[in-house]
Amino acid sequence: MAEIEAIQNALESALGSEVLMSQFLANITNSLPAGTQLSSVNVTLTIPPVPSADGLTQDVGDLSMEGTLPSFVSNAALIDSVKANPQLANVWVPSTSLTEAETGDGRYSFSLTADLTEAALSKRFTAEQLAEAAAAAKGAASDGASASATPEPGVTP
Repeated sequence: MAEIEAIQNALESALGSEVLMSQFLANITNSLPAGTQLSSVNVTLTIPPVPSADGLTQDVGDLSMEGTLPSFVSNAALIDSVKANPQLANVWVPSTSLTEAETGDGRYSFSLTADLTEAALSKRFTAEQLAEAAAAAKGAASDGASASATPEPGVTP
């Protein structure tokens, strides 16, 4: 039993505080206003997490993005869409400027920074995630559904 607990603790330590970057970046880019073009995205993780300024959440890293927007009004939509993401907090857009003089396209360049919250963590193999999986399996079993993905012998899926 102690060996199982040690393995669970190792899994939680190694994988519970990771950020699944493909999902994280997809969540962000899919919520950006139409016409947004990103030129750079940087993510830095803070391990171990530190308490945020409000003391209510953990700051687990930082996000910075640069890109262009099709109009100045899109700047507000950019801020709103990023603020709506529970994986991010303290969204700040320190600069927006017209790039027409440089490129002739009338787009607005921007830079954005935000803190990553605990919601960005995968929490894979944490006690919380394992308890949820066990409860789901128990619920499926009590409903008469099989919690196993293995078909019964002689049954074609």
